[in-house]
Amino acid sequence: MNSTFTLNDLKNAIPKIGKGHPFLPDRKWLDENLEEKLNRIIIELNDKGWSFSSIQSYNEWQEKVIPAIKMSTPDWLVHFVILEKIEKELQEFYIPNTAFEISKMDALIEQCKSWKKENPTVWVLHTDIKSFFKNIDYRILTDSLELELSPEVFVILKQYLKANLVFTEATKKKGLGIGAELNYLLASIYLWPSDHAIFHSDKVIHYARYVDDILIFCQGEKECRAVQKMVELELKKIGLELNFSKTKIQRAEENILFLRQEL
Repeated sequence: MNSTFTLNDLKNAIPKIGKGHPFLPDRKWLDENLEEKLNRIIIELNDKGWSFSSIQSYNEWQEKVIPAIKMSTPDWLVHFVILEKIEKELQEFYIPNTAFEISKMDALIEQCKSWKKENPTVWVLHTDIKSFFKNIDYRILTDSLELELSPEVFVILKQYLKANLVFTEATKKKGLGIGAELNYLLASIYLWPSDHAIFHSDKVIHYARYVDDILIFCQGEKECRAVQKMVELELKKIGLELNFSKTKIQRAEENILFLRQEL
């Protein structure tokens, strides 16, 4: 597989800069000597010498509760290139396995509303992963990706992850910041083993997850409680746990609040 970084990779990433992100980079960087700047980035990427040194903690969001990513414009460009490379290299492995996780939140909510309406007599387990991004383990994540990605992409990805660790739990090698699309993809990849164990359980009749918010339909209350135990065990294998204060088992016919929407 040829994963050499090209000038076109960077040029294709430029329109994505500053769109849909609360942490906007400086677009003025793009105004002068752009071709020369992009060529310098390509040389560093292909020499595996790129450093995400400008990733830093950005705590002005959500009352300074959650660390988030703020990057320079060059780092954002490389971020989008790495994101696209990973998606392309994993598409055969990842894309067919996402029936339980629709990337667009509105579509997932509508799907769950439909399920609730058509199956009012079943039971529902609604739960949340406690401090999800903060507790993603660097070693577990990189081990799962090393065999799937080309060496060129994997090296740059590791450098990106190490830069993330600067403002999370670097000594424990845990944690991802929020605010970067790549981190949401990596977080989803991290949950693949748990996702598939839950999705294929004979006690589960429908499974929906959006980032750390989980909704599971089961035939009855007993099945929901058994599935909750299974979810706890699966998450424990990868260093995660449920947020029990946000865990609820109820009938589907009752009001359900999922992703801040009433189903």
